[in-house]
Formats: sequence, structure tokens, C-alpha cells
Amino acid sequence: MKKVLVYIATRRQKSNTVLFAKKITEALKMAEELKVKIFTPTSLNILPCLGCNTCFYKGKCPQKDDLAYLVQEMESSDLLILGSPVYLHDVTGDFTILANRLAYWSHLLKLKGKNVLAVSTCSGNGHLSVVKEVNKIFTFLGANVFLVANAAEDYPDQLNNEEWMQKTCQEIVQKTVKIWERPHSNKRLEQQFKGYKNIMMARVENGENSFEGNYWLKEKMLDYETFANYLQNEVINKINKEGVDRV
Repeated sequence: MKKVLVYIATRRQKSNTVLFAKKITEALKMAEELKVKIFTPTSLNILPCLGCNTCFYKGKCPQKDDLAYLVQEMESSDLLILGSPVYLHDVTGDFTILANRLAYWSHLLKLKGKNVLAVSTCSGNGHLSVVKEVNKIFTFLGANVFLVANAAEDYPDQLNNEEWMQKTCQEIVQKTVKIWERPHSNKRLEQQFKGYKNIMMARVENGENSFEGNYWLKEKMLDYETFANYLQNEVINKINKEGVDRV
């Protein structure tokens, strides 16, 4: 059974973005047996970043809230659907809080090519501003954002257009089922991998006992010239060897 995690950064009870995500997961369920978990800021207590840098040095945040639970769910999922409504042509404050709390993942490429669908909804403008931001943030964190999708309410009216919704969801399903069995790399991830590998290699060669350098050593990331080769040999092979459905 595939596992899908949805996180939509909205506090609105009748959220258009949550509705859009639900339409997508309902369509996915027609193609695959899924277990879907949907989270919003009202279902989780995620505190703002303190700016203490502890996560960069020790690999975890000292604050006690629901972030560790969300991280566990993200790491154990086959697909992440992440999004936000458009607020002033940008993501909501809650999405920024999550991104800030996960910032240390950028040095680790912690999501290891996990496939992400970025979604947003808007009224009549900002159609691509949020999904582009979600794409940028989670690529920094190591994810493969393979698709972005926005649904407008007023211009044009897509959210209430059943024909548009069905067509769009089916297109998303077709693209999703092709890629979600394994993590993927992309051009931007390869650039990040190359840059960070040089930094981590220098730290290790200089004898620095840093959390980040030790992470790259432990995960065998320094053994590979490309992120794609690392994923294939260390991540995908492990998934294939385990051969167990997530429940």
C-alpha cells in the first residue's frame, strides 16, 4: 500500500487548497491502494524557528512540538503533496514556519529525492507564485518536485469547474504513477549535491567533527559522484531489498 502525506499550510476551515488536494488524492485512490494523511497547522503544533542553529550543529531542534511527528510521517511516505493558498503572491506564514524549521535539511539533502507534488489555490492572480516557492524550498531540502498544480476560483473558475477538475486530476494521476515507486534526481539536485559534497569532503579531510560531515559519511553520500548514483545504489536498492509495503 502506498502512503501519501498531505500538508496544506492553511488555517481556513473550508480551505480551497485542502479541497484541491483531496480531489487529487481521491483520483489517486482510483489508480492505487493508498493510505492518505492530511495535516494543516490546526492539526499540528509547529512552533516558529528560534534561530539558535542547534539543528545545523546537532541535527534536531530543541523545541518540543509536533515537528518530529510530521518529519517521521514525511520520511515514511511514498509521495508528499505540499501546498498553500496564495497570500500576497506568496506562501502563508505557516508554510514559512515549516520551511524555517526544516532549513538544516538543505545541507543534508535529507529528503533524498522523495517525490513531491506542489499545489496551491488562488482567487484571480498569483497562479504560479506559490507553487514556484514550494518547488524552490523543497528542492533545497533534497526532494524531487516533479509537478506543480494551481486551481483558481475566480479567474478562471477552475475550482468549481468539474470538467476541469477531473481532467487536471487525471493528468496528475498519470504523471504520478509513473514516478512514485522510487526517488528521483534532477538538474538542480545534482548541482546542490556537487556543491555540498565539496564542502563536506573538505570538512572531513580537515578532521572537523561536524554533524553535517558525519551525516554525509554515515549515509555514504561522499562515495558517489552524482546524486542519481547515490539514490540508485543506497536508497532505491534498500527499498527494493526491503520489499515491504508501508502500512
